[in-house]
Amino acid sequence: MKTPKTPTPEEPVVLQSPADEAPAAPAAEAGDLPGNVWLHGLLMLVMMVLLRIATALISLCAVIQFLWMLFGKSRNEGVMRFGDGLANWMAAASHFLAGRSDEKPFPWSAWK
Repeated sequence: MKTPKTPTPEEPVVLQSPADEAPAAPAAEAGDLPGNVWLHGLLMLVMMVLLRIATALISLCAVIQFLWMLFGKSRNEGVMRFGDGLANWMAAASHFLAGRSDEKPFPWSAWK
């Protein structure tokens, strides 16, 4: 993933959509059901707990990044990379919870 350049005050910031980087998992059809609905429901409960933890982690990343920028006068690359990965995971978890995809996110698949 390319590191975005720091914009000048006159230059607008252009954000890339995560959809531009990787193809999306095949979407589930409205009438399709997973093979074992009870297991799927259990995984959904686990995913909801993990998503709450991820929300706390991204908040912690925001505080760390703010302090790094305040005192270090630059952005922390590690926090940026972790935040990107966590954002991708949160999107995949949300798709799984909403029924958009049956593809289970990490730890049941590779970290993206």
